Amino acid sequence: MLPGAGDVVIISITTSDPDYEYSIPEGVLLGAVCVRGSAAQTVSVGLTSGGEELGGPQSLAANEGHTFAQTLRTYAATPIFISGLAGNNSIEIWYYL
Repeated sequence: MLPGAGDVVIISITTSDPDYEYSIPEGVLLGAVCVRGSAAQTVSVGLTSGGEELGGPQSLAANEGHTFAQTLRTYAATPIFISGLAGNNSIEIWYYL
C-alpha cells in the first residue's frame, strides 16, 4: 500500500560516518530527527554540513538518544545534514506526507 496524504514516513538509518546527508522529498513536512550513538558526541542537524538550523549542537553521552523536533516544509527535494556523529549511530528521520 502506498502512503497517502497525512501519513508518517519513518526512515531508519545506521551509520558510523561523522556526518550524514539525507534528501527530504519535495512536498512533505519534516517532523523529527532522532539520533542515538554508541559514543559520546555533539550532534547538530542543519541545511548544510555542520549547520544548526534544525537543532543543536546537542551533547549526548554514549547510548543516549535525542529527538530534534524542528519542522521544515519542503517545496523541493531538500538535503539535511546530521553532523558531529561519533561511534555507531541509529538515526530516524520522520516526515509527514
